Amino acid sequence: MLVGEDFEKISFDLFGYTLLEPNAFIGDLIIFIVSLYCANRIAKLNQKGPFYTYWYWFNIVFGVGFLIGGFSHLFFLSWGVNGKYIPWCMGIFSAFLLEMAMISVFPHKKTKKRYSTLSVFKLVLVLITALYTFISVDLSVDTTKGLMIPTVNSVVGLGFSLIVLGKYYSNKLDRGFRYFWISGLLLFPSAVFQTLKINLYPWFDRNDVSHLLLLISLVLYYKGIKAFALQQKPLTADL
Repeated sequence: MLVGEDFEKISFDLFGYTLLEPNAFIGDLIIFIVSLYCANRIAKLNQKGPFYTYWYWFNIVFGVGFLIGGFSHLFFLSWGVNGKYIPWCMGIFSAFLLEMAMISVFPHKKTKKRYSTLSVFKLVLVLITALYTFISVDLSVDTTKGLMIPTVNSVVGLGFSLIVLGKYYSNKLDRGFRYFWISGLLLFPSAVFQTLKINLYPWFDRNDVSHLLLLISLVLYYKGIKAFALQQKPLTADL
């Protein structure tokens, strides 16, 4: 077990290329498959409205972002840190889609509009911060500084959307929303492992821990979406 530093990257040769971190690629590939599966299941719920649309596209963007991220691990020696930029930005945008999905069912129109505006403002601010960091900081030395941007963005945005709103909705709208606030709690151990660089084993490092927690979260998201779809009722103007 290592804390504060990473194990030496696992490498192997294939077709004349030296590839890295096959464990990270496998984890990212599994997340991609599960995300697309969840998107397909959401589409089959045959429910209309922004809540379901945002969740559908969240799974698509989230999954594709991780697939690209998996290849950025494999081809790091060829692509360098440049291969990380697209999946990091897709992670930021997928968090925005999740936030908008949760905000879309807020029962008070003025507050919902305010939350939506704040989410858009945060998206723009985080993307500007990411672009500035990508340009001004040498991330080839340590990619953690770049990873911190989508990580902090997720903890803040998803923490509010999943835990605060999820708890509120589970009391006011439907008990199925409990799956969202439970999934939100998984953000914090993931952030701790990534930020402190807690690596349990070369084949199961901090990225693999995050992948496992994310897979659990994806399942919980879908369970919450399905529960709401099955028991959805007209929302009152004031709760």
